[in-house]
Amino acid sequence: QLLLGTANEVMPKYHTFWQQKRVLMFFNLVFSLTLGLVAFLVWVFHRKDSVFGWFSLTSFAWVMVMSNVIMLNPPFGLTTLQIARISSFCFFIYSVLSCFYAWRLARQHFPRLEKALFILSFFVFIAAIFIPNNLLTAFITSSFFASLFILLINFTFYPFIAYRAKLLEPYLLSFVFIVFIIVSVHDTLVIMRTIQDVSWMPYTAPLSTLFIAIILAMRLATNIRRIERFNKTLEE
Repeated sequence: QLLLGTANEVMPKYHTFWQQKRVLMFFNLVFSLTLGLVAFLVWVFHRKDSVFGWFSLTSFAWVMVMSNVIMLNPPFGLTTLQIARISSFCFFIYSVLSCFYAWRLARQHFPRLEKALFILSFFVFIAAIFIPNNLLTAFITSSFFASLFILLINFTFYPFIAYRAKLLEPYLLSFVFIVFIIVSVHDTLVIMRTIQDVSWMPYTAPLSTLFIAIILAMRLATNIRRIERFNKTLEE
C-alpha cells in the first residue's frame, strides 16, 4: 500500500505497520519457539503423551512461517522465490500439524484422515520444490487457501470432537479455535483487500499461544496427578 502525505500524516501509519510486521511478529516468533522447545522437552521425558510432540512440531512450523515474514534478506544464499516456496510449505504443514496436536489433546485418532493429510503434505512438499517459477504464484495462492481451509475445518468441527472427548482441555481449546476462526476470516479479507483494516493476527497470536500453553500445562498436571494416584495405590 502506497501512502502519500506529510510526515505527520504518514509516520503514525508507518509506526503501526512496523509494530505489526516487525515487533509483534518477532515477539510471536520468540514466544512460539520457546513454547515449542519446552513442549519438545516435555515430550522427550514423557513420550506416552504425544500431544506435546505434535505441539512442538506445530510451533516450529509456525516459527518458520514467522521467520519468513519478518526477515529482511534471504539467508544462506537463497532467493526470494525459494523463500516463498519454503514459506508456502511451512504454512501448509503448520495447518496439518495443528490438527494432530488438537486431536491428540482430545485423545482422538483418525487413521484414514491422518494418512490422507500426510500424503497431501508430501505432494505439497514435492510441488514446492519442483513447480516452475511461472506457476509459483498459482501454487502459493492455492496452497494458502488449502491451508486456510484445513485450519477452518478443524476449528469448526473441533467443538464436536471436544464434546466426544468429554475432557476440560479440549473444551478450552475449542474456545481458542473459535477466536481463530474470527481472526482468520478477518485477516483473509484484509489480505484480499475486501475490507480496509489492520491485521488482527499479530495482536491475538501471542495471547492465543499463551492460552494454548496453559491448556497443555493443565494436561501435564493431570498426567502427573494420575501417576501420583497410581503410585499411591501401589504403596497401599
